[in-house]
Amino acid sequence: MVFRPATADLPPSRGRQGLELSPDGSCTEVRPGRTDRPQATPGRWRLEGNDCLVVERGEGESSRRAMSIVSADGDAIVVRKGVASKGGSLGVKP
Repeated sequence: MVFRPATADLPPSRGRQGLELSPDGSCTEVRPGRTDRPQATPGRWRLEGNDCLVVERGEGESSRRAMSIVSADGDAIVVRKGVASKGGSLGVKP
């Protein structure tokens, strides 16, 4: 999954996801709603280690998403859903 700045020149799309990360640890996750219009959900984010981005929306384990950061620069953040376990396999998190 690739996240680009909101200012990136992208073609129109139905169902595009977004993630706005703030320096204070708050975030806004944007996903398509029932009518395909963007629906924003507030949450919190943090880094675990050097390459695991964790996003939490509300309470409970089901509201937690962990993503492995593949690369990050000024143009894009590339992530893979799930995080590598100690055994090295990719464990998908909800």
